[in-house]
Amino acid sequence: MKKKQAVKSASKSASRNAGAQSVAPVPPPSASVAEGPGKWVVVEHAVSVAAAPAAVWRAMVSQADRWWNPGFFALPTSKRMTIEPRLGGRMYESGDDGSAVVWFTVTGVQPGRALDLLGHLSPAFGGPAVAMLRLEVEPEGAGSRVKAVETRVGAVDDDCARCTKKGWSVLLEGGLKPLCEGR
Repeated sequence: MKKKQAVKSASKSASRNAGAQSVAPVPPPSASVAEGPGKWVVVEHAVSVAAAPAAVWRAMVSQADRWWNPGFFALPTSKRMTIEPRLGGRMYESGDDGSAVVWFTVTGVQPGRALDLLGHLSPAFGGPAVAMLRLEVEPEGAGSRVKAVETRVGAVDDDCARCTKKGWSVLLEGGLKPLCEGR
């Protein structure tokens, strides 16, 4: 009988203290690849665009198939990149033959300003890893500043940061910027 009372007492105590949980501080990730069973890398790339933030946002979320580099598709038959800028929406590539790959799911939206996305990389596409991406558009002088911040956790090698940075440079500077600037 004493054992049952102790369990009930512990259960009541736990439910009373459920809202008063203490959270241990988490150290920020370093800028380099961390060693251990899992690794992570954080890459940030920003570009200035000579176009109003509203126009840049529209192009970024509704014309991804025009600024996405076709050499970056994961599948050989893909022809389009689509971004659905709503909570639970997807960022995915697709082809006319029905093939498709979801790159990210939208986990946060600030219309006209930012998208937060979460993706999973299977071993076939460089994983296993989880990727978190934030795309931001903010005013800068008479134009805009677009920033991509991508964090990958899992199977990331020492070359991941360089390749990811180069990829966002190609996409933003060689794709989105010229599209928004009418070049």
